[in-house]
Amino acid sequence: MGNGLLSGRRARKTYRRAVPPASAAMEFREQLQDSLGDAYIIERELGGGGMSRVFLAEERDLGRNVVVKVLVVTIASSAALA
Repeated sequence: MGNGLLSGRRARKTYRRAVPPASAAMEFREQLQDSLGDAYIIERELGGGGMSRVFLAEERDLGRNVVVKVLVVTIASSAALA
């Protein structure tokens, strides 16, 4: 079959990103919340990849949802040196 089909279904690549253990993810979230103080309340993680993680948060003063993007430490520190 030269049409890219396998048994009547399209072949599909699956990509998996490394997921930190739940305890490490929770610890990171707690550290982020401590850094943000009371101005923002982290609600949940939206996603992330090799360079950053993205969280949904509430800005308390204005009562609106915002997105908080956190760069990976090695990326952020190398950018600060440049």
